[in-house]
Amino acid sequence: ADQTVTGFKLEFAKLYKTLCLTLNDDQTTLLLYMLLHRNHYFKSFVLSRALDLDQFVVPILKILYTSPDRNSHHIYMALIILLVLSEDNLFNESVHDITLKNIVWYTDRQLTEISLGGLIVLVIIRTIQFNMSRA
Repeated sequence: ADQTVTGFKLEFAKLYKTLCLTLNDDQTTLLLYMLLHRNHYFKSFVLSRALDLDQFVVPILKILYTSPDRNSHHIYMALIILLVLSEDNLFNESVHDITLKNIVWYTDRQLTEISLGGLIVLVIIRTIQFNMSRA
């Protein structure tokens, strides 16, 4: 029997850029979750983007920060995406090497300069506090 494999060519760089720009809706977040969970090549590509991880992670953090306005599935997918990424040691090191300035959407306090890793910690703690107070 002929075992011909069919597929299609996909430019991960274009997909990555598009995902970064459209992560605010739950369909895109679900697509990202599925790609990271099921496609080893795409996950490796994302984790190799050490210099511009903020383009990818900050939109996910915005989802969590605005969690009162989102459905629980969207919040859950965003948390799982961060969990999957944080399984990689290089990712965990890289997020602390990226400095962000003037995070205007974070309104709990003025953040003039913070590492991406620090912002991840702040947003996750805030998400936990919010969800504990809702219960």
